[in-house]
Amino acid sequence: MISLSSVLSVAHLVGLALGVGAATAKLILLLKCKADYSFVPVYMKVAEPITRQIVVGLALLTLSGIGWLLLGYQFTSLLIVKVVLVGTIWVLGPVIDNVIEPKFPKLAPGPGQSASTAFIRIKKQYLALEVIATLLFYIIIVIWVRGLPASLGPETRGFDLDANRWPTPRMLHNNRLQLTALARRG
Repeated sequence: MISLSSVLSVAHLVGLALGVGAATAKLILLLKCKADYSFVPVYMKVAEPITRQIVVGLALLTLSGIGWLLLGYQFTSLLIVKVVLVGTIWVLGPVIDNVIEPKFPKLAPGPGQSASTAFIRIKKQYLALEVIATLLFYIIIVIWVRGLPASLGPETRGFDLDANRWPTPRMLHNNRLQLTALARRG
């Protein structure tokens, strides 16, 4: 039988993959617009579907995270940081999509025209906000990976599950002695 914890883990991974993948794709395409203004109309056609994928990813992350909390997952300092980062992405998203993004195609220069100062300013704001939002996703990944040893076991990465901290040299020495003794017996 499949446990609820497993379902939440899969939902969390899918949400993270969708969010990070879509945010990265959107940022790369926006960088293409920075280099080639004629790409702006193409970008604007794909920006909305990509944004929907980001929102679905964030929703999966948020709902599965709430599910884990309801199952009794403990609040740690890293979890609080992740919650704040996800909340920041939820706040940045509407600012990007409803305030900055609509101005981008309106101010974009036509073929053969040079960019106006207003377009350059909005392009810089848009790019900065997209970079920040995408980096927040990657920071969440780093925090998630840092917590992976809890699921892999203390001997795989040297993470002390009981103390929720990285081991001291003495703890590593004791682990090595225990593993050596087990290897000799087997």
